[in-house]
Amino acid sequence: GTATSYESSHGKGGCNVLVNHSKGGTGFVGKVLIEKLLRSCPDISTIYLLIRSKKDKCPKSRLDEMFKTPVSISKRTSKHDLFDRVKKEVPNFRKKIVPIIGNLVIEDFGLSESDNNTLINQVSIIFHLAANVRFNENIKSSTIINVNATATILKLAKHMPNLKSFIHVSTAYANCHVEHIEERFYSYPINHKDLI
Repeated sequence: GTATSYESSHGKGGCNVLVNHSKGGTGFVGKVLIEKLLRSCPDISTIYLLIRSKKDKCPKSRLDEMFKTPVSISKRTSKHDLFDRVKKEVPNFRKKIVPIIGNLVIEDFGLSESDNNTLINQVSIIFHLAANVRFNENIKSSTIINVNATATILKLAKHMPNLKSFIHVSTAYANCHVEHIEERFYSYPINHKDLI
């Protein structure tokens, strides 16, 4: 994987990862990615998770919940603790997880100056998983999460001197008006900024 390749070519440690997800890494894909990174890439120094602030829960309690809540891979399988194996193999894994308070719908994610500087100076790999996958969502909400959040993380990434890899995960329905989708940029009759 990307983190493993980075470690082998750049020596032990020093690999700091940002996971940017609409549910703050606490959604299904974010959880699976975090578990895989912790288990397969033991030399990752830090995984920064962008997490929304909630009135009733501090970031630490949201992380506690994420690591305790069982998940089901499919509707046919029973729920299990996704992090059981990591807890056994990497007992100090929680020290590697750093929550960063932010919100994808706020300008510049509402990051504090300190957090913004930390990410700029420390991150070497970004996993951008943020997307709204409710296909009946109104166009304004979908655009803010799916397009603006991507533009914001790219703007932040441009300032990261140690950035080696940017991985973007998107929905499967991009360019659905085209029968055969090529790997190229498509032009559209409307600018995304006009949608909001």
